[in-house]
Amino acid sequence: MEQWRNGVQQNNLEYWIDGTMDSSLPSSTPIRQFSSTPIPSCLHHSRFFLPPLLHSYNLIVKKDDLFKFIATIGPLGYSPVAPGTVGSVLSCLIYILFRPDVLLLSIIIPIGFIAGVLVSDRTERLLNEKDSSHIVVDELVGYLVSVFLIPFSIPNAVLAFLLFRAFDIVKPTPIRQLERRIPGGLGIMIDDILAGVYANLVLRLILVISKG
Repeated sequence: MEQWRNGVQQNNLEYWIDGTMDSSLPSSTPIRQFSSTPIPSCLHHSRFFLPPLLHSYNLIVKKDDLFKFIATIGPLGYSPVAPGTVGSVLSCLIYILFRPDVLLLSIIIPIGFIAGVLVSDRTERLLNEKDSSHIVVDELVGYLVSVFLIPFSIPNAVLAFLLFRAFDIVKPTPIRQLERRIPGGLGIMIDDILAGVYANLVLRLILVISKG
């Protein structure tokens, strides 16, 4: 019995697991079963190679964890009460504290939307739950849409928050229809973007009426 670890011999695909060579294992053996012990330098010899998954497994796990962290905004998405509202509150507070100008928002919103689609799509599959309530990055980006090109003031920021949450919950036409028809991360993000657009338009109307 050979005592190398984590290796695969190139010519007969023999797998080493936990220090014991075992050629009976199929190539589909779950990568989690491989020992985490550092690979000896001798395995870097041309006679040996590592399956791509063995090299990339840790990176995949870290990538999934990162995607999930962004999609849920860390622990906020696991709030026992109204995680969507919690995510919106965070976005509102960030807006009030940092007061991003129009140029910065015009950069943040599209980047946030694209990133949100990617991380939401992956996280939805990881959680095995369609449009999971734990995913709140959509609320964070959607709120920023509601204040885009709106004159900054704390009352305006708070009113935008209330309008955004109302439209996000009620989901007037065509928000609900699009949410149901568009799958994955795009469907998760698009309803909150549209809720932000509705909130933005209504807030503009309120500001015009209040000035008149």
